[in-house]
Amino acid sequence: MNGESFNNCAILDDYKMHEKIGEGGFGTVHLATNRETNVQYAIKFMDMTQTLQSADDVNSIYKESNSIKKLKHKNIVELYHAFVEGKQLIMIMELAKGGELMHYVQKKGKIDEKESRKILIQIVNALQYCHSHGVVHRDLKLENIMFKDVEDCFVKVIDFGISGVCTTF
Repeated sequence: MNGESFNNCAILDDYKMHEKIGEGGFGTVHLATNRETNVQYAIKFMDMTQTLQSADDVNSIYKESNSIKKLKHKNIVELYHAFVEGKQLIMIMELAKGGELMHYVQKKGKIDEKESRKILIQIVNALQYCHSHGVVHRDLKLENIMFKDVEDCFVKVIDFGISGVCTTF
């Protein structure tokens, strides 16, 4: 029995696309709303023609995104779907729209020790969880820490675009 192959791009039909909310060396991130639930998400589009040169590279990125998809931690942005469509890797992720830690620090100028400790503990917990699951972020910087809730100093580690997956410990 020959059925139609699954069209991953049909997943995007479930979302209403809004403005671009981020841009980096590996792609752009857009705000999107699920048409059925009205929940907002971040959808990242990575042009693989610029970064990937072979089928092995594509396979490697796909494997890594699937490994990251399995990461479930309160301080790691959740990846719900990752798929290749044409020349793009598309990732549908949890939205953390409280802004980057970098902008927060620039705006505030100085963060007191209590607040710094609260933020740093969350980052360290997220990294410890990643490492215990064989994932190495490899691009940790203030721009890759987003606030889920600024008032409560609740942060999420984002952008696992160049992360590595360790198969042996």
